[in-house]
Amino acid sequence: MPLYVIAAIWLALGLHFIFQHLPRPAHFVLGVAIVGLVVFHNRDIAEENSSNWSRNIAVQILYALPENSVLFVSNNWSMAQVSYLHYVDGVRPDVTLISEYGAFLPERFSYFLPDKTKIGLLRNYIGLTGRDLYALAPLKMVNAPTIDLGLLYAINGPWHTQDAVSHLREKPKGRWNQLYWRELVDRNVGAFTVQEVQEIGEPELTLAFSRHLMSQDTFDSGMVAGLLSSIDEQINEEDRFSRSEHALLKGSLMEATGNSDLATQFYALAEKILPGSVPSR
Repeated sequence: MPLYVIAAIWLALGLHFIFQHLPRPAHFVLGVAIVGLVVFHNRDIAEENSSNWSRNIAVQILYALPENSVLFVSNNWSMAQVSYLHYVDGVRPDVTLISEYGAFLPERFSYFLPDKTKIGLLRNYIGLTGRDLYALAPLKMVNAPTIDLGLLYAINGPWHTQDAVSHLREKPKGRWNQLYWRELVDRNVGAFTVQEVQEIGEPELTLAFSRHLMSQDTFDSGMVAGLLSSIDEQINEEDRFSRSEHALLKGSLMEATGNSDLATQFYALAEKILPGSVPSR
């Protein structure tokens, strides 16, 4: 936030300087150009606001919860949709939403407490609440295998294989929806077949599926190589994360097949695209 404030101040000073040194007729032209540039750059926001793609998931998540249950919402892109429906639209008022990291929501554990204290409070809450507990994503702060934190509809609960595939078949519009789409793809990638991945042709799905295949004890290296090569021309140049992962997976594939020289080159490329993306080996 401080960086954005500083940038805004410099922008205002810069525009003030430019307007002082431009003839008055040029003021209108420059103003229109700036407004047009802002509208063009944020044009996908209107498309996302008119989309019910993620809202429909949030509705199903809330209505799938038992009465008077507790839902931990951190570490998941659907937190905003679920929270909006609950607090603003009044959907499922009997449910309690909790942010275990102490951000955004009224029910939370203080962000400024030491981690050890927060973990103790969270464990104590889970042990004493006596209510059904659910989470949108695994709780990183606690390991409670004896308690059912069975993750809900959008992860691996009653969302059947065919439901996942059909819902994720088409990538939604809007940045927020696309971030959530990627998250759901990562968590449900095992529900897809090679043929479905090839038919859909989304680079992020292909990357996730290739990563899933390579996580198996044995995998078809030729199949993975074909999948990764099929999206060589589709990777968005502006998407550093996908480009880096593309190179990283190719490096891992080369390493798995005994070609260490090529693996080193791909790892170097991944690190160049996104510093810090290559784990210590």
